[in-house]
Amino acid sequence: MYFFQSKFYESASFIDTLFNGETEFSGANFDGKVDFLRAKFNFPVDFSDATFGIEAYFSKTRFGAKAEFVGTRFNGRTYFFSSTFEDIGVFSRTQFADSAFFSLSPRQVTAPRIMFENVLMDRPERIKFENFNFGKTTFMGTNLRSITFHNPQWTHFSPWSTWLNLSYQSILGTRIVLNDETCGYLEKNPEALRILYRDLKANFEDAKDYSDAGDFYYSEMEIRRKILRINESRIWRFFRRFLSPYTLYWLVCGYGERPLRALMVFIFLLFGFASIYSFSQRQFIYDAGTAGPAMVKYFKGPVDLNFRDSIEYSLRSLTLQHSEHIKPHSDDALARRLTLTENILGPLQLGLFFLAMRRRFRR
Repeated sequence: MYFFQSKFYESASFIDTLFNGETEFSGANFDGKVDFLRAKFNFPVDFSDATFGIEAYFSKTRFGAKAEFVGTRFNGRTYFFSSTFEDIGVFSRTQFADSAFFSLSPRQVTAPRIMFENVLMDRPERIKFENFNFGKTTFMGTNLRSITFHNPQWTHFSPWSTWLNLSYQSILGTRIVLNDETCGYLEKNPEALRILYRDLKANFEDAKDYSDAGDFYYSEMEIRRKILRINESRIWRFFRRFLSPYTLYWLVCGYGERPLRALMVFIFLLFGFASIYSFSQRQFIYDAGTAGPAMVKYFKGPVDLNFRDSIEYSLRSLTLQHSEHIKPHSDDALARRLTLTENILGPLQLGLFFLAMRRRFRR
């Protein structure tokens, strides 16, 4: 059907209409209300550069093939309520002057392919997505700061998926991955991709949805970390990967979003330093004032710590507590340096753990 640059001066109704061929509405102008309630497009339909006036209804509309809304302008309220996109919906450079509502039909069990790129919105706070699966949606170039998302479904990715099952992945943490990243924008335009994650983080913070906000913050930081390594030599990229501040922040606490990781690092420090103390040769002495006569009798000089005492000394050093009866030998510089290192790393790691716990309970 061919409606190229057609002009509809009054209301237009296509309720329950079946379009069994390619349909062309490009350049069409709808001055009044237009209704495509329960309409079915079995072939591609093109609304590119069309203009909708008062209201546009695509409620329960089924798009069985490609649906294009490139450069389309919606001047009034727009409804894609319970719609079905079986192929791809292209909303590139689409303009919304007023409110717009998007939701998927319960019959659509898989994520639709939607290009919501470079979309212009005069009143973004009146754009709403409800019960929408964004697993195959791209947003590049669209400001998502004020859009309303109600019960959205995002794709989660775990770097441990190759080795661990789902239960362990949930413990170690997953992150939200937008389809823009999957489609290669990390290499094409990493800064624009980072801004997408940043805007979504701010959006959910404003909505007080701190769970998704934290996930988007984590993904934003991942992009920051990876931006540093793009267009660099292989050797320099390797050093950037393991020595950059972003990598260290990711490693020790998951950017302040993974309390379990922060706790695991603290335990690693505890047993790591304890192992060094345990295998070191005669670096410590027992304090005669607190160890008791029996111990002083047998340990008057430098001694080797057993593993139990090494654990106790390491824990006290990490938590800035003075050991009651064990101290480094005055002539052993290594033991004193290790103790000082624990005095610095322990409080920092505990601080990162409590920061991550605070963010987790904030959710």
